[in-house]
Amino acid sequence: MAFCLVPLKSITMRIVFFILIICILFSCKKENNSPNRQANFNAGYINLHQGKYFIEIPEVYELAFIILALKDENSISYFVEKRTDYFQKVIKQFNSYKIHKIFSQLNFDYNSLMNYYSFSNNSYEYGFVNHNIVSNKIYSILWAPDIFTNKVSLIQDFANNSDFESFYLSNNSYYINQINLYDSLVPVKKMWTWLERQFDSRINSYKIVISPLTDGSNNSITLSNNNFTEALMFVPGYHTKLQSSDSLYLLKLICFLFTEIDNNYTIPVLNKMTSEINQSMKNMEKWKSNDNFSSGYSSATDVLNEYFTWSLFCLYAKDNLTNLDFLNMRSFVETNTTNRGFKLFNLFDQEVIDLYNNKTVDKKVQDLVPEILEWVKGLDEE
Repeated sequence: MAFCLVPLKSITMRIVFFILIICILFSCKKENNSPNRQANFNAGYINLHQGKYFIEIPEVYELAFIILALKDENSISYFVEKRTDYFQKVIKQFNSYKIHKIFSQLNFDYNSLMNYYSFSNNSYEYGFVNHNIVSNKIYSILWAPDIFTNKVSLIQDFANNSDFESFYLSNNSYYINQINLYDSLVPVKKMWTWLERQFDSRINSYKIVISPLTDGSNNSITLSNNNFTEALMFVPGYHTKLQSSDSLYLLKLICFLFTEIDNNYTIPVLNKMTSEINQSMKNMEKWKSNDNFSSGYSSATDVLNEYFTWSLFCLYAKDNLTNLDFLNMRSFVETNTTNRGFKLFNLFDQEVIDLYNNKTVDKKVQDLVPEILEWVKGLDEE
């Protein structure tokens, strides 16, 4: 089951297909230059979180998204979900505070995706204590540079002037419903179990951080300390009035989270084989385009991980869905990934599925990587 953190003072994609595609485009691995990222997991924290997953709408995280929603109210933004009643409620409640100095200080626009991550993700380091925004002492910087921390005094002033805490408290039941709805739709534990059957890596706890205002802003962070590893996934929630309840759409919601989670398993394996990957995937222009989202993947390891990440979901779907749902999701993943500029994904996906179908029972997916690289090298040299 999910553990929904919902105390009174601290509670911790779309029906239009094109917008869903945009959201999933942003669910890819992001470049996170945070060399000082670390966590402090003490014995008490570990005991509370070991083997559990949490779905959260944290108070200060929601404050950060409300500020971003106000900032982007009249601009194009794939970061903020604007089509909900909740968004309109936010605008109505806080519109008169848009003259606050915090908004002139956030001078990045909707094209500055990494700045949005720096602002929203780093808010997760904080909570309210006696009406003050204070560090939770668990996390250091989550995304560099730390725009949120640099502006925290202004954010505190905005929260005080706008009486944000009362607004958050008044929407307590809505946040709880959002958490419970997400938990009912996405089989987090099932995905977790499947991945750890296929990889040696072990994640001790998952945290899935959502906001009713989150749109295409998906990313994940892995933190280790004191022999304890935690995966943080920042993803959109689910809105019943906006999104279809048909099975294919709900499967896409699962895919959306899975392709964040599985980076925690694929990246450690591939990072140990960087030299072999560079030798196998030399002709980068053969594997990706440079005129769309794939242009942000500069190294062979990053490119291969993106191929592997999405193909891995197809393997999960094969093992856990009906044959019809598997075929539909495979078609969706292959079309989406190819359209994003990963030109040989369909061939790659077929090879991975074939290798998986023909592997011996004692082999895990991670054991197939040398064979995958051999195939990649052969195609690369053609």
